[in-house]
Amino acid sequence: MADYSNGYLHGRWVAADRDTEDLQAAVDRILATSPARQHGEAAEEWAIHDYEGFEDDVTSTLGEWPSLQDLSKVAKGIAEHGLAFGAWVAHLGRADDELVDRFEEFYRGEWGSLTDYAEDYLQNIDFYRFLDDLPEDIRHYVSVDVEQYAEDIACDLHVADTPEGGVWVFSVS
Repeated sequence: MADYSNGYLHGRWVAADRDTEDLQAAVDRILATSPARQHGEAAEEWAIHDYEGFEDDVTSTLGEWPSLQDLSKVAKGIAEHGLAFGAWVAHLGRADDELVDRFEEFYRGEWGSLTDYAEDYLQNIDFYRFLDDLPEDIRHYVSVDVEQYAEDIACDLHVADTPEGGVWVFSVS
């Protein structure tokens, strides 16, 4: 931060998906090479001004001065599970929430839309099986309003947009 305050752009890209101790060592190395330090000023504070490989929602949650523990946890989660993990952290609002560690329990997957999720769910529970029990002459009169069903189940889900235009779906109950 001393460099930034004095008009120096000093920093280095650091892969954040490592242990907290390794991140601290990387920060220490960057601070040790600070132009401000070379001019006799203290260089003790640091900030993150750019996150590569994180979505905007999670970078807003982490902010410029995240704890290294939170940064490590989120980066490792994204490395293991993809950007959906970051969307989960952003939904929870903080990286140290106990539910962050339960990502796999709440994550339902990625779909093109919430309606696609609802349709897939109905297929998986064999919902349409009842149509086979209807007489053939009335079967074509019966339809399922999957879009309305998707709207109705949305209150029990957290849905986050993917960068590709789809959705990640999480249960919240």
